Amino acid sequence: MSTSFLHDKGCSVANDVDGGDAPKQGIVIMDYGQPKRLDANTWGASAFGHATVTTGEIRDALEAWGEGFHACLSSANRPNTLYRIAAGTSLLPRRVG
Repeated sequence: MSTSFLHDKGCSVANDVDGGDAPKQGIVIMDYGQPKRLDANTWGASAFGHATVTTGEIRDALEAWGEGFHACLSSANRPNTLYRIAAGTSLLPRRVG
């Protein structure tokens, strides 16, 4: 998923908060598949039917969403709005690697 797409999604939620259509507190969990060792020095996760992504790409995705949210949230709502962003992975199958 592109970082510009995720930036736009974060912005969309901020617009909903400003418009009263979304709560001022929430959590966003970006769900990835099974953790995977991509090479000797790189970890990542499956992306549910898409290519695997590195932990750096997951970090970039989380940052893009947050930057979009921050860029679009009105300054009036910033002091009393809190959204947490997290990455989740599936632990199945049990063997990682």
